[in-house]
Amino acid sequence: MGKKTGRIKEKISTVLSIPQEIIDDVPRIVFDSNRRVYIENFKGITEYSGELIRINAGKYVVTVVGTDLEIKTMTAEDAVIEGGIKTVDFS
Repeated sequence: MGKKTGRIKEKISTVLSIPQEIIDDVPRIVFDSNRRVYIENFKGITEYSGELIRINAGKYVVTVVGTDLEIKTMTAEDAVIEGGIKTVDFS
């Protein structure tokens, strides 16, 4: 992304009070210990089992690895994953 495009996106974010990660099309991930993770701004679930959940997050693929993993809640904007979370990988 060029400097000019970056500045335009930053101004749009400020004027419209939209979080920068939404404008940049990147996920927002919040951990609640190793038992729960909140993921916002994603496109969809591409793989789902009790040991691995793979999420299409636009520019990234987010992979959650653990035991007894479950998607507790999911909307068009966010998801909550619970279980014994061992690793979270961004690629």
